[in-house]
Amino acid sequence: MKTKEIEQLMGAQLGAVAHIATAVAQRGIIERPEEEDQFLQLRGRKEFRDLIAAEIYENYFLPQRHEFDWQIVGQFVDAMCSSKVAEVLASGVAGNTAYAILKHLLKRVHGELAAKGLSPERVTPYAKMRTNVEKLEEYFAGLGQCTRIAEIEAGTGVSREELYPLLRLLGFSHHRRKHNCLWCPSGTRPVKTI
Repeated sequence: MKTKEIEQLMGAQLGAVAHIATAVAQRGIIERPEEEDQFLQLRGRKEFRDLIAAEIYENYFLPQRHEFDWQIVGQFVDAMCSSKVAEVLASGVAGNTAYAILKHLLKRVHGELAAKGLSPERVTPYAKMRTNVEKLEEYFAGLGQCTRIAEIEAGTGVSREELYPLLRLLGFSHHRRKHNCLWCPSGTRPVKTI
């Protein structure tokens, strides 16, 4: 395809990109480097909830997905990220609260779908996610500190693609500057630079 054809095909979108770039260049950007991604707070933003739902959908559901799978994933992600749940988790009431809430949600969804007689390929992803949450809970209960994704993978036997959305949903923080690529349970800080 030639440049002119691409411009005609994508004209409106490319124009919008140019408009945004111009506006940002005119007003400037205030850079505030962050040490970490605080998913407990970021989950409150729709784009992050959508990201988590998309990652779950892609990594736990086989091709030939159905629209209702996406709807259910969106519902339990929204439930887990609701303001009431966020308040409970932010208060630091109990260290395992996030795990307990997520396991309950997954058990409930699994039970509802199984009771309605849906096929195993529609029900199994929720059981698998619950098992993976249990593995994460057990791993971090024994560890009690921040660690790298490769170590979490090895310690749980769960692939990082399946771990990332669960870690985000559970409100972990991801340190990416001084403490390069450490995942920390909510309320935990890196002890040293690794």
